[in-house]
Amino acid sequence: MTSEAAAWTLLIKQVCDRLTALTGNILGERQKPMVEARLKRHLRELKVEVADYPRYWREHQTQEDDALIALLTTHFTSFFREFLHFEWLESALPDLTRAAKEQGRSEIKIWSAACSRGQEVWSLGMWLAQHMPRIAPGMNWSVYGTDIDATSVSFAKNGVYHHRELEAAPRQLWQPYWQRGTGDISDWMRVKKELRDRCTFGVDNLLSLSATHTTKYDVIFCRNVLIYFDPANQAKAVKGLLGHLHPHGSFVSGVSESLGSLGLGLQTLSPSVYSLQAAASKKPVHAVNTLQIPKPLRVLCIDDSGTVITILKKLLSGSDFEVVGTAENGEKGLKLLGELNPDVVTLDLHMPVMDGFTLIKNTDSAQRYPIVVVSTVERDNATLVHPLFAAGICDFVEKPSFENLSRIGEELQQKLKMAWWSKKRGLSMMALEPVVSRAKRQPGRVVLNAGLSDREAVQAVLKASDLLQDEVFVHLSGETHLWEDWALGLRSEFMSLNLKISRDVQWVRDGKTTVVFQFRGGQTGILDHARSQGAQIVLEDGEWSYEVKSYATDIFPVTSFAYMAQKFLEGK
Repeated sequence: MTSEAAAWTLLIKQVCDRLTALTGNILGERQKPMVEARLKRHLRELKVEVADYPRYWREHQTQEDDALIALLTTHFTSFFREFLHFEWLESALPDLTRAAKEQGRSEIKIWSAACSRGQEVWSLGMWLAQHMPRIAPGMNWSVYGTDIDATSVSFAKNGVYHHRELEAAPRQLWQPYWQRGTGDISDWMRVKKELRDRCTFGVDNLLSLSATHTTKYDVIFCRNVLIYFDPANQAKAVKGLLGHLHPHGSFVSGVSESLGSLGLGLQTLSPSVYSLQAAASKKPVHAVNTLQIPKPLRVLCIDDSGTVITILKKLLSGSDFEVVGTAENGEKGLKLLGELNPDVVTLDLHMPVMDGFTLIKNTDSAQRYPIVVVSTVERDNATLVHPLFAAGICDFVEKPSFENLSRIGEELQQKLKMAWWSKKRGLSMMALEPVVSRAKRQPGRVVLNAGLSDREAVQAVLKASDLLQDEVFVHLSGETHLWEDWALGLRSEFMSLNLKISRDVQWVRDGKTTVVFQFRGGQTGILDHARSQGAQIVLEDGEWSYEVKSYATDIFPVTSFAYMAQKFLEGK
């Protein structure tokens, strides 16, 4: 081992030990590569060599301790993460407000401990703003968020987030309370004053809570941080937090954090929701104004991709959802809406026979049923998406890469539940705020690799695509005389396009963004050349050999090819 490698090994151990002493977070062997990478970046920014850092650290102890906490503590979170706890909170609010009134209080207080960058605080604020006026109209409420990292607390207090963070949450919950920027800051959202006035923040350490913090709370959230502590520090942190809990209050941990083994005498109320034993015997009060989401929610899925339908069924399995029907186009979907009367609907936009746009705009389905669109179209697409909300859809889920489609699971489940809830409450979504227009893209190259069986599909893609500035190859395979007739027809129909029809596409890398769409009937022999030239390769949804799938950038139904061409050419 070189002297520099030895210095890094020693420094990593010292930093991990110091972080454990300061925060209780235990960084083991699995985290050491992360620690090393972040430390190297930190030392580069300081312009300090590894051999000199221990001295620099000693001379700037407080400053560097804070920097290391910010650098190495976990900051992953999201709006409305672990949605089941928000559902529980709604059901608990009647009892919490009753107990507060019995104590002569006019305010419900909630503490979000280890709040990271504030998403949990603002989520609680949005949830309470939505439900408290209905459940307890005369009761005030507030949320207090703390974290050990002062930088994260400052970020949280600022209340500004990229719009995509919020759009992953149910629109009914966030849209009334956030304002989108304009011009250069149009990608950012800022929380409105009505929530900002009720949500406050501070810096605090779970293992040594501030002595000046003496407030009692009705609910304390401390989620997904205890898992990084050893059992002794878990018990120490929870005991300290419980000292701030009203006797009737509840403590909420992360779903992967069980407190049963800590010997703290807690009563389990719901998954990872606890109360002091003294409060467990109280008779619950049922609220007249609560609206219980059915279990299971009956879902109709309308999508032309059999693979997507299979994934949706998997994502919507379990006690909360039941897929009661599927349809591969809007026409069949309309028929099943009448027959099945589902609670909620997922709807694709690009489908044959009748697409999702037509179903929404030309029928009253979006007025009668809670519809969540699940599509490859981007949420920001003002031309395509904004009119859908005006027509009555409840929400929108943007499909990620096909291979990562399962990542939308929690988002989809949240949005379906809130779609049902909002439709029952008669809530409608406001028009989306406009976004800054996209910069004009550079011309690219699109290759449609197809066979004779794909003739109608190829024509549909060319008709729907805006490729006037691009080089378009149609690579055909099939019997020569049939191929020549088809080529003649394509040239005649699409004279406005820079169209090149060939049985041998051998372009060279020239800096143009190139996308190859592989249809089911097309020979796959050109894919090796396509990959060697840096092309994006999109396969038509269906069964492919492992070798062919290994070439693919992504997989989509052919009805999505026209839209995906623009998306890939724009570098999305």
